[in-house]
Amino acid sequence: NTQTMSGGKPSLRVGKLAYSIDKCSGYSSTYHPKHILVNDPEDLQSRWSSSSTSFQYVLLRLHSPAVVTGITFGKHSKVHVCDVKDFQVYAGPTPDRLELVLFASLLNHSQAESFRLRTTHNGSPLPSHFVKIVPLTTWKAHFNFSVWYVALTGRTNSDELEAAFDTINKHRFEHDLRVSMLLLRRNNLQVAFRQLQQSTGVQLEHPLVSQLYRHIVEEGDMESAEQVLVQAAQKTWNAIEEHLFEEYLCSLPYTPHWELMPCGSASPKPRGGHQMCLDPNTHIVYLFGGWDGKNELDDLWQYDLRTKEWLLLDDAAHTHGGPSPRSCHKMCFDSQRQRLYTIGRYVDVNLPRVSIGTDLLSDFFFYDVRKRAWVKLSSDTKKQGGPGLMYDHQMCLDDENQIIYLFGGRNLSKYTTATYSYSGLYAFHVESKTWKLLWSDDMDSVSGLRSRIGHSMLFDPVLCGLYIFAGQREQHFLSDFFFYDLKTNAATLLSHDASKQGGPDAGFTQRATIDPINREFFVLSGLMREKNCSQETVKNTFWGFNIKRQEWMRVQSGREQGDLNKDVLTRPEPCPRFAHQLIYDVNTRTHYLFGGNPGWSESPNLRLGDFWKVNLVRDTPADVMKRCQFSLRVRAYFELCRSQKHAEALRHLQTEVRPLVDDRNLAQVTLFSSLPGCLFATEPSHVTSSPLLIHAAEHEQRQAIFDDILCFLPASLKAPSL
Repeated sequence: NTQTMSGGKPSLRVGKLAYSIDKCSGYSSTYHPKHILVNDPEDLQSRWSSSSTSFQYVLLRLHSPAVVTGITFGKHSKVHVCDVKDFQVYAGPTPDRLELVLFASLLNHSQAESFRLRTTHNGSPLPSHFVKIVPLTTWKAHFNFSVWYVALTGRTNSDELEAAFDTINKHRFEHDLRVSMLLLRRNNLQVAFRQLQQSTGVQLEHPLVSQLYRHIVEEGDMESAEQVLVQAAQKTWNAIEEHLFEEYLCSLPYTPHWELMPCGSASPKPRGGHQMCLDPNTHIVYLFGGWDGKNELDDLWQYDLRTKEWLLLDDAAHTHGGPSPRSCHKMCFDSQRQRLYTIGRYVDVNLPRVSIGTDLLSDFFFYDVRKRAWVKLSSDTKKQGGPGLMYDHQMCLDDENQIIYLFGGRNLSKYTTATYSYSGLYAFHVESKTWKLLWSDDMDSVSGLRSRIGHSMLFDPVLCGLYIFAGQREQHFLSDFFFYDLKTNAATLLSHDASKQGGPDAGFTQRATIDPINREFFVLSGLMREKNCSQETVKNTFWGFNIKRQEWMRVQSGREQGDLNKDVLTRPEPCPRFAHQLIYDVNTRTHYLFGGNPGWSESPNLRLGDFWKVNLVRDTPADVMKRCQFSLRVRAYFELCRSQKHAEALRHLQTEVRPLVDDRNLAQVTLFSSLPGCLFATEPSHVTSSPLLIHAAEHEQRQAIFDDILCFLPASLKAPSL
């Protein structure tokens, strides 16, 4: 049935799209790409099989232009060694103007899978006449690619397509005009440039950039250019409200600076599977429980980041009304009520001493920091509408609204040796002490979200939602990435495989932290399963994710397990590990890491007790501004020299340039030391009657300064690249 939009207009229909094979990279034997038009899962011959394992593709031509909205891959009735795993889909109006609309993976089973495609380009619908499928890997390494069946869906509304093609043609025309104008200006053909801009009404760039060009290149007025830049740096400049240099800064890698923390006279014993929290207001770190390689623990410690000393708060919580010894539990800190909440634990149900009826109840505690006392909230949260006993779940607190969120974990209250059972997404309202189930595996999920263990989950107070990432389900390591909107109770798939967007490989027990102020979160990997490899490795790789830009960045490359004979305390950075804990102080932008399992086969019971901090360092907006000012003031010095104003140039060098020299920057120091020698060595400037007629040498030198400044500005403000 056709739905209607506001105003009574019919909505755009989505239907199956007819296509034919335009061309392909090649095929083997009789496995021609025409077979993918027929869905016959019982016919082993009904497939396109590539001619090699190198770069391969099949190009589909739509019978009529459309906005392609989805693609479905049919499969053979039995799993095949040539089945495609990773693939890309491109779409566009012509074969040489295709846009990447999907980068995803197929599961290793015989059921058909459907995917939604990106349907817009620069905010407008993307009209397509061609669709290109590029297989990248197979589930079994070193086999040719096989695609069994492909169906496309999309919109064919003529009005929408006509408007979309008009928009594309207009953008292409404007782009070509801007490139022409840029070439004229770069070659100092200022009159022709201005005439073309005025006659077409097309602007080459943002007025801010034009203003900088006028001051720097045409007028040689570096002081005015600096004033414009300083004022512009106080504003935001694009749709995601970034400051002037943020796009540039986000492209820079972080440099991690690790430091081993002093522990004082007493400290927690080595362990893994423990929990840590931080009170950012008092600068106190809390640590509870874990596994020391032989026994579970229930000691509670605090570490004062100011005095750099550990203090034992409770040596045996179960003897003081607190939780029993445990590992693989979760804990969060409530800064409003000054409480530590903890729930969950690992239980080896195969031990003969474990009673399914009594030992698999889910208790729930908090530790009152002010009173130094434990309080049991529940002996069995499942009876109160909450989760059953679980382990390797995740726990987050919405401090402002006083709601605790739990997601995932192996559900021990439904334990059977034959099947895996996972806990859902629960909300605990602190004020009313009530539970609510928000989502479970039994509920339909359009996004594809499934429960799991050993994953990461972060609460974003700005968007009021949860980021859920990676983990393990049954025997499969995951690298998918979701956002769960708590306002609408809906999950959105951000990535089938984060590693394909520059993020971490599939992993388990990775640790994540969030910086809601600077709109970033960080992931430190643990157990990993790399691409095309079934073997698990312990490799600690640090990653960052920019929330506003939706971009991953590798912060630190991972090292695998090292030499067992090397003392972990003599390393310049932590040795690789899993089952560790990582916390973040948003006020100082510092991470803290404690303990874990190094995964050394020679010593399987070894656990770590080292305590580290790491600061992730890169340039700040102030650093970039200082570099811009240095470049402009050095150029202003040369302008004074050219004008034979030697005394003024010398004063400028001493009072305006010298304070901006970064003594750690060898290039700046070397340049500054050479400047006095240029005082009397510069030819007089070429005098012209118009700023549009600039001497060629001056134009080239000023243009170089302008180009240097331009590197720091957002792409949306600049002219297109040549």
